Amino acid sequence: MLRALVFALFAALSPLRALAAPLTTVELDYHFDELGGNQVRSLLINGRGICPSGCDFSGLNVFNASHVRVSVGSGFGLSDLGVGSLDLFAGEYSGFALGFSFTAPQSFYAHFSLLGGSIDPWSALTLAFTTTNLKYEYGTLVTGPVGSVPLPAGLVLLASGMAGLGLMRRKRG
Repeated sequence: MLRALVFALFAALSPLRALAAPLTTVELDYHFDELGGNQVRSLLINGRGICPSGCDFSGLNVFNASHVRVSVGSGFGLSDLGVGSLDLFAGEYSGFALGFSFTAPQSFYAHFSLLGGSIDPWSALTLAFTTTNLKYEYGTLVTGPVGSVPLPAGLVLLASGMAGLGLMRRKRG
């Protein structure tokens, strides 16, 4: 259900990708709860997302020379599972981390941070952890656009009102 909702949102917002600037600040939190008791050995970051049948994301370059960090812990903001932080470079579509090992508690969290480069807006970013017995769990989140904030219309009205009051005062004086 959630996966279908993510895909529907992704499909509906795809035309906006071309209008928004690349994201240079991305912070995402993922929750994992199906790997409890297993030895986790690898992490895959996939920038294409999981494509619903009939679509083709092969032309998308989601990561733009991106340097990312993934912190793993038993709670949001924690890094207490002996993994520390996994720093890796993501190519056009994905990044892969090996060489770490931890026993997954019943529930754990991963925090994704973009340290350098950029990520295309409206990208479906998937984090997948794999265990020694090839059990895996993934989480997918969609990034939104970060654009310039337009000047609110109320501020324009306030400025024109102040200018009008200034002109009226000038005529009286």
